Amino acid sequence: MSKKNKIRNLFCGYNTLKLNNKLGLIDEIRFELSNTKLFNQKGMNGFNKLYFKNVNIEVSARQYLLQHFINQSLNKEILYYFSNQKKSICYPIPIIWQKVLEQKGIKVNNFLSTIFWYYEVF
Repeated sequence: MSKKNKIRNLFCGYNTLKLNNKLGLIDEIRFELSNTKLFNQKGMNGFNKLYFKNVNIEVSARQYLLQHFINQSLNKEILYYFSNQKKSICYPIPIIWQKVLEQKGIKVNNFLSTIFWYYEVF
């Protein structure tokens, strides 16, 4: 896809959101992702007390992932999705975050997104 087509698709997705009065959807998604826990820390209590006194590992991990994965490229993927809703999003994010996108009405290719996620992790 040429750069011109990519920009055209971004504008098309933006216009679709604007026509449906959903311009705040991207901000809602980012807010939901920032408040969705990645894992339950109860099983890590012994490890947490031994090595990380008074540090919440889950919050630290979530902040790191938000900073590195929930950025402009996710915004672009969402806009591309709304330019052509026949396709689904393939973006490297954890499964729990994929479910948040699906709750917001965005189709996610869970298989490829999970593979991309594991590739990014390793």
